[in-house]
Amino acid sequence: FRLVVVADAARLPLTAELAECFHPVQVEDPTTAADLLALGGVASSADDAEATARAHRLLHLRRLLAPRHRLSAHDLGRAVCYDDPLPFLLRRLLFPFMSRQRRAEVRTAVADAGLGDTDEAVAREGTTSADDDSSLHQSLAGLRAMYAEKTAEEERLVPLADPSFSEIAAHRSVLTPLAADLLAGEPLLLLGTQGVGKNRLVDHLLTTVGAPRQYLSLHPDAQPDTLSARLVVGEGGTSYEDSELLTAAVSGHVLVVDEADKVDHRDVLAHLRAVADGSGISLPDGRRLVPPELVRDEADLPIHPRFRLIVLGNPPFFPFTGSALGHLSDVFSVLVLGAPGDAEQYAQVLRRAEPSLSPDVVDRLADTFFSLRRAYDDGTLTYPYSLREAVAVARVAAASREADGSVPSGVLRHALETVFAPDALSPHRPDILRILASHGWPVRGWLGSVLGDEGPAGVTAASAHGFFGPTSHTPPTPDADKMRDGEVDPTGADHAGGNRFFGGSGGTDTAGLGGLIGPYRFHEHRHPISQVSDAAKDAVPPAVREAQRRLMAEGLAEQLAQSGLDKRRFALYRSVREPIEPFVATLRAAFARAEARALRRGREDEDDSAGDDDAGRPAWVTRRTDGELDPGALVDAVAGDIRVFRRRRDPDDDADPDDGDLEPEDGETKGKPAFLYLDLLVDASASMYRFNGDHRLDRQLQALLLLLEGMEAVTVNGHEADEAGGEEGALRRFVEVAVHGHNGDGEHELLAWGAPIGTKAEQVE
Repeated sequence: FRLVVVADAARLPLTAELAECFHPVQVEDPTTAADLLALGGVASSADDAEATARAHRLLHLRRLLAPRHRLSAHDLGRAVCYDDPLPFLLRRLLFPFMSRQRRAEVRTAVADAGLGDTDEAVAREGTTSADDDSSLHQSLAGLRAMYAEKTAEEERLVPLADPSFSEIAAHRSVLTPLAADLLAGEPLLLLGTQGVGKNRLVDHLLTTVGAPRQYLSLHPDAQPDTLSARLVVGEGGTSYEDSELLTAAVSGHVLVVDEADKVDHRDVLAHLRAVADGSGISLPDGRRLVPPELVRDEADLPIHPRFRLIVLGNPPFFPFTGSALGHLSDVFSVLVLGAPGDAEQYAQVLRRAEPSLSPDVVDRLADTFFSLRRAYDDGTLTYPYSLREAVAVARVAAASREADGSVPSGVLRHALETVFAPDALSPHRPDILRILASHGWPVRGWLGSVLGDEGPAGVTAASAHGFFGPTSHTPPTPDADKMRDGEVDPTGADHAGGNRFFGGSGGTDTAGLGGLIGPYRFHEHRHPISQVSDAAKDAVPPAVREAQRRLMAEGLAEQLAQSGLDKRRFALYRSVREPIEPFVATLRAAFARAEARALRRGREDEDDSAGDDDAGRPAWVTRRTDGELDPGALVDAVAGDIRVFRRRRDPDDDADPDDGDLEPEDGETKGKPAFLYLDLLVDASASMYRFNGDHRLDRQLQALLLLLEGMEAVTVNGHEADEAGGEEGALRRFVEVAVHGHNGDGEHELLAWGAPIGTKAEQVE
């Protein structure tokens, strides 16, 4: 027996103590970039030590070997897209999704290695030529011949033709290398943000060539047996059921693995990698799935020569962080499907999907969603509104056409509301509304009336920039003696242009928004906002403005007295609080629901663990993470809960059965243990203030205050429980929280375990 561990020296997965048990052997790097490139079959004249260091970081040998392998795997590959290895290499590096800094590093390394111009290679990737069309036809002909012989069952596995699919330029630029790699037998990793058409493009290709398809959609709870053999219960026993991967690999089908970026268990991706690189996988029933040349006995399942693997997913970069798909890029052939490059491509898809729509509706939707996509590409928006949403709106519009072919304005309004509703409380809402207004959509608020009923002509300069509707009334004359909060309407009705109710708009003398003048701003955002003109505001008498300033000063003094803050600290609190305003209520509700569940389970635990059972034995302690499986928690186990075990309570053990290792050391808390302990570590170094030009300190303060205010809804550090009647007022504290800061020299306690955090003054401190 011998043990050999192979690892990256910079990320050796061994502790220092364990590493001493091994005899290290260092594999020397190639001495020059030219040597490294030569190993990859790529010619270069670079011979510089600095260039070599950069090439080692980026131009990994496995990535360089891939183009050479493809050239030898199929002659067609040379004619299709591998005369120049740089575009292929950039795809393997996931260059289109890199940060600006990382892209600059790649450009430098590629230039020093003498591989060509990176930007020119990227530009060539998005275009097609007559040679590409010829090569695509050759690849399609080869794939048709390969899948010509099929059984009746396999015929049913070929995806049905989609008459609404439109092969636009963005699709054609990917279709040529996709078909070539599929013919060459290469595993494919097709990346692209949601809604760009990855599934539809792959299905279109498989339909065209008549390839039988197996489909598997992954999810966060997917396990390795999702890809191998699944244990099933039936007919009084257990057996193993082949997964879609096994079926496709043995039968020679194409396996499409969708949503691969959603996987939490990297072992699942490791199985895909093992199949892709030809090493094979071991199955839980003792069989092995291996390439034909590695078959040893009847327990080995040979991979069929026609088997192809296509993995689909979002790119493993912002905002799709946390994905491990990037680790597959040196084994898979990586292709990137981008969004349509112009509004005409959007219009082409919409016309094909809903040919009955009028050209003006199609063009307007196409221009709008193309602008939304550009806003995502330049970082203004974080959600990539795409073809999927555009087609959804078009289908709703087509289904509601009048007899004369027109679409009621209310239909488009509600269809767009549905698409943008998830961003109703998002900080990106103003950007979305600005884009909608710039394309003639009459914006009048948000949920409940995203779009007005008066048509494009109703959009004014005020609605395009402030997203307020123009007033259609004359506000009452302001009166300094009548300025006040206003009456609260219990019905919650919309009030515009008056001087009686609290929280209206376009009015006078009461708290509201968009009116002539009032004591302070307040508005219920479920109603549209009426906005008076600047000229009308300028005409407000000086005496009325003085009364407004006096009331605002009184209101500020009252808020300061309630919060216990001076003006400077209150200004700091308000500047941090306002950006997180839309999210505080949501987080409080989430904490409250979690506390309710925890307290309910806690009472069940105490009821179950009190006393002995009928036989005089110690009672069961349930909802544990260890012990024997609790028959009463089988449904929870199936649902994924890990606290489904039980054990007999130890009469001599007074410790809480659910303490685990989560509680801080003795003396750090008081009373009964909490359900949840949060130790928040913040960066308190001087650089946070010095380099706050990128708002790093602002974001950290907002995140910290959001957590502290979100916890106001629950029992925190025991103080709310004490006010409600001590330890008997609540079963136990839900959250025990502390805050520590680190400034590079050491750790500093900013909030001690058990310290109160309820008042504004305490939170600001």
